[in-house]
Amino acid sequence: MRVLLWSELYRPYIGGAEIFAAQLAGALRPRGVEFLVVTSHHDRDLPDRDVEEGMTVRRLTFRAAIGGRDVKRFAGITREVAAIKRDFAPDLIHVNAVGPSLMFHLRTTEACRAPVLVTLQQEVLASQRAGSGTLLAHTVESADWVVGCSEAVLDQVRGAHPSVLGRSSRIYNGFEPPPVAPTPLPERAHVVCLGRLVPAKGFDIALRAFARVAARRPAARFTIAGDGAARDDLRALAAELGLAERVAFPGWIEPNDVPRLLNQASIVVMPSRREGMPVVGVQAALMARPIVATPVGGLPEIVRDGESGILVAVEDAGALTEAILGLLDDRTAATAMGARGRRHALRDLDWGQTVSNYHELYRALAD
Repeated sequence: MRVLLWSELYRPYIGGAEIFAAQLAGALRPRGVEFLVVTSHHDRDLPDRDVEEGMTVRRLTFRAAIGGRDVKRFAGITREVAAIKRDFAPDLIHVNAVGPSLMFHLRTTEACRAPVLVTLQQEVLASQRAGSGTLLAHTVESADWVVGCSEAVLDQVRGAHPSVLGRSSRIYNGFEPPPVAPTPLPERAHVVCLGRLVPAKGFDIALRAFARVAARRPAARFTIAGDGAARDDLRALAAELGLAERVAFPGWIEPNDVPRLLNQASIVVMPSRREGMPVVGVQAALMARPIVATPVGGLPEIVRDGESGILVAVEDAGALTEAILGLLDDRTAATAMGARGRRHALRDLDWGQTVSNYHELYRALAD
């Protein structure tokens, strides 16, 4: 089976959608699926054509063409995409998340009549529900099947676009348990945020909560790990709050090093403003870490409030502070929450089931 995997960004970019795309392709190749990845050039100097783990990756200047409003360049890339589709002749096109580059996919549907599977990796925003002229609307209305990465995302797209009701399903973005075993929560309090440093993750709210926690827990450590466009703003806010020497910003964490970092955490904090099915939440649960999070997107499907963590309102630094302090003050309860979260992740967010579900869907659509 030949699958054209369309991913807005792809490795070495490390957001949840990018990690998911790479891991799914890697898991399905041994099952006889041949992939061609089509993705965007962004802010790194990467080759236009590459081969990674036996898969061809084609990077095109989608974003530059859209942002530059260059009609000639836009038309040229459209022709290039059509040629890629014709030459590869996929049995299936899998669109992994909705992004600006999909304009080129939608303009080249005549070049390839393969069925189209769309995976939605983020919440459906209010702006995406306003009528039928949005990119999301065009994408899901033309798809043969739509997958929500969480029940919340699936419910949102069905509510916004009822026509997908009979051709949509939920497949969780599971995660393979790491070979590293969870360790006991550390004696010294260590609060960790991990993910892309972008406004949607709410790490600015975490910093405001950290400042209040630090006032009552002078020995506590804080880490915000990851990289992204908001890095400098977060560092500046930490300095403004008097946390410049209290919060570590280690930058991008190699995937193999994530379990080690999580094993050093007392609590993982995820104060997101919007989410799909965040891989960090699943990773933290697998490492038996209690999670304090907001009830957005698929987070409540990872964090069961009062059982495996605590959910607090979006933008509420005060509630976030109290939840963190409550868990730091009761290490026994925090440990029990982490253990329940791990059991839930192993049972309900199993990577093997994710792979099998997609493989079955691939075969059904291609047939």
